[in-house]
Amino acid sequence: MKPVFGRTNADIAAEWDRAAEYRLKSLLDGADKTYFEIIVPSILDLINQILVAHAPKSCACLDVGCGVGHLAYLINKTFPNSIVDAIDISGTSVEVAKRTFTSPNVLYFWSSLEDFLAEKQYDIITANMFLMNCLDYKSALTKFNRMLKPGGSFIVTVPHPCFWPRYWNYEIADWFKYMSEIGIETNFRTSSLGEASFTTTHFHRPIESYLKAIGDAAFILYSVRELADNLPIGPDQLKLPRHLLLSGFKMKDV
Repeated sequence: MKPVFGRTNADIAAEWDRAAEYRLKSLLDGADKTYFEIIVPSILDLINQILVAHAPKSCACLDVGCGVGHLAYLINKTFPNSIVDAIDISGTSVEVAKRTFTSPNVLYFWSSLEDFLAEKQYDIITANMFLMNCLDYKSALTKFNRMLKPGGSFIVTVPHPCFWPRYWNYEIADWFKYMSEIGIETNFRTSSLGEASFTTTHFHRPIESYLKAIGDAAFILYSVRELADNLPIGPDQLKLPRHLLLSGFKMKDV
């Protein structure tokens, strides 16, 4: 584990190319218990609240940072009136998604968010653990605004900035400062499977930076959830919430 600087989109894409098959296995085996038991139910619950409130005949969704496609597929399966576009910067992940989680109402695109040319506006944008890998999260949120219909909503999850450093054991490192943005290279791991042999980069940012960026992108924040696992894994590391879910709706164009 170490701080890193100067990462590019190509670097991030290559990391997730290497992770794609491992990620697929963890999903097919049901090994990522936090994802299945904590994160996914929270995202689907918020989507349901949005759809109940607005009752659209159909729902256009975009899943940003879709990885191997499981969440995009699950959104469409759970909400049959949805049409889901899904994008990821990792070409290998998108190829895995296309062959594994297929549906006529789910389309996968190999693209960075910066280069993605949306042909329509969306009702909902989801981004599960995407902003943590995103080089420019402020521009990402601004683009979310531009791709959403008036009153459209985003739902994002990120590592909890307060407790993720403790889970990864770097909060006492000399190079870590909570109020600073910093890229961190670590071996990929899940609570159930432990560490993998490859590394990925995530970016620590304080909570206030996310909240300010959401406001600056002309969103009104309406849901903040600290996602605590409550899973019987290890003596201490899962007692505190490791993930943060943020959701808001588009106030105006930017």
